[in-house]
Amino acid sequence: MLVYKAKHQKFVVTVFTDTTCGYCRKLHSEMQEYNDLGITIQYLAFPRQGVPSANADEMRSIWCAKDPLQAMTDAKAGQSIQKKTCNAEIKKQYEAGQAIGITGTPAMILADGTLIPGYQPPASLLKILESSQK
Repeated sequence: MLVYKAKHQKFVVTVFTDTTCGYCRKLHSEMQEYNDLGITIQYLAFPRQGVPSANADEMRSIWCAKDPLQAMTDAKAGQSIQKKTCNAEIKKQYEAGQAIGITGTPAMILADGTLIPGYQPPASLLKILESSQK
């Protein structure tokens, strides 16, 4: 997983993401807001074009980059990513998502296993997380 850790972590959310998804890009552009609210975001790859695909290859390059977090930020900003290969297991991440019913991105998995399909703004996600603790 690629982890964008909140300094004062209150919650951890796992997000199946894709670099070509508009709402995934929106979520990523607000990463600092999620983190400032105490929400750590953990990414798993879910290339919507499947595996193998150019999309999956790009995600592998991100996971294999010297600085994967920066590579993800660059990719989601529409920048080209240097092609890299390693044992990033993008296919396993994609298949794990399929196995639990992920069909689109972003798809958020809360600590209790709740699936929230689609984008949630930072403040809305915080409310969902706080209410799930009750």
